[in-house]
Amino acid sequence: MRSYCKYHPLESAIWHNPQMDVFYCEKCVDGSESEGGHGIAKSLMTGEDLHYLGSANSAVPFWEVLPDIFAYPFHKNAAIFLGVLIVLGGAMIQAGGIVSLVVLFVLLAFITKYGFLVIASTAEGKEEPPNASDAMNGGFDVLGKQLLVQLFFGGFVFVVGMIGSSFLDFLAFALVVFVLPASLMMFAVEEDVASAVNPADLMRLIGHIGWAYLLLYLFLFLLSGASMGVVTLFSGEVSENVLLTIFMASTLYFLMVAYRLMGYTIFQYQAELGFVSEDQKTKGRRRKNVNIVDAKVDVFIKEGCYEKALKLLHKEVKLRPNSVQTHENLSRLLKAMGDKERYQEHGNVYMKVVYGFGDESRLYFLYCQYHDEDSRFIPNAPEIRHCLAEQLYQRGKFKDSLALLANLHKDSPNYLEVPHAYLLMAKVLLEGMSNPKKALQFLGFIKKNYPQYPNKEAIVELTAACKQAMA
Repeated sequence: MRSYCKYHPLESAIWHNPQMDVFYCEKCVDGSESEGGHGIAKSLMTGEDLHYLGSANSAVPFWEVLPDIFAYPFHKNAAIFLGVLIVLGGAMIQAGGIVSLVVLFVLLAFITKYGFLVIASTAEGKEEPPNASDAMNGGFDVLGKQLLVQLFFGGFVFVVGMIGSSFLDFLAFALVVFVLPASLMMFAVEEDVASAVNPADLMRLIGHIGWAYLLLYLFLFLLSGASMGVVTLFSGEVSENVLLTIFMASTLYFLMVAYRLMGYTIFQYQAELGFVSEDQKTKGRRRKNVNIVDAKVDVFIKEGCYEKALKLLHKEVKLRPNSVQTHENLSRLLKAMGDKERYQEHGNVYMKVVYGFGDESRLYFLYCQYHDEDSRFIPNAPEIRHCLAEQLYQRGKFKDSLALLANLHKDSPNYLEVPHAYLLMAKVLLEGMSNPKKALQFLGFIKKNYPQYPNKEAIVELTAACKQAMA
């Protein structure tokens, strides 16, 4: 059964705390990587070492990736390897003779070796096929060991046949055929003849895979007969030698698919089989650059340790004063804690940071958040009040715009843009509030107190519009 992260229920777990039996995703741990490339991590709450699960919870069932499995032999390394074998095998079939049989035996050794490399590399989570040259190394030991395995099973069937019971003969043959995929998978993982023929080991592997082993067996059974189906299509249409070459090519292709299928089954059921492996997707997730402070804060909040999270965020804000994400996290936490005073106090700091980046849309959104919490909220910084008043005016929110500009010259006497802000005030009063008399008062204030204001033409035009509106 799959396990999911305690704090992110939709995320597959890749870490486990055995002491507490708690699972985590990559976002909820203090993770790194060992020298060997394996994942290591500690719990953010307790500091305990965590057990790495690899792709045990993220691997999809093999029946959902069958298209990829059937496409596997066409990957570069596998295609080159199969292409060479098919060409050489076809040539030997055409040539005939004892030398050809020897060469075909050597080719059989190569495909056997390569097949087990495919199972092993797939079980390790590798997506690319092994290099063709790897099958040339190590001699014929793999083929020899597999012959020993087959001789053991053949001997078992022979011994049962000596009893003289047709029913037992059939039962023994059926049993051998049934456990053969398990034997191949066990040999690929352990590389040991004893494990590949040990009934207890084979039954344990089948038991761990469960009912899916029956489905795997069915697929492998269909693949074993697929080559004959291909040959039937060409029977009578081509010469015997060509037909043999087609049979060999299709057999090699379906063998490669079968090896990949068995390897992926091991990968899928790695947790049940007692080992850890990861594919590129899981490795990429584990290596994601997760901000450890954000991760700790997230865990602290979900555990209800608000003061710990608050202390950590205050420290982080001092270290990264221009981090919008850190300010956003602090703002959300203060709001969730119901601390309105500190929430709005921090809001002034947060809005200054956003204003500094020139993000007027985000600034407006933030103001609306704080204003919704308290309709009396007014930012401290005059430049922010002015900027927001402009945005509110453009959105037709005239009363809110006026509230931000009111008494700006008293609240911020050193703000150099007061005349420009009050020109905006006059526009709002005239166009939005239909109050030309009040608008003229602010225009007069600008003329009197800011005689050097450069935009005198705008004042003259707006004054004329106010007088016309009053006529």
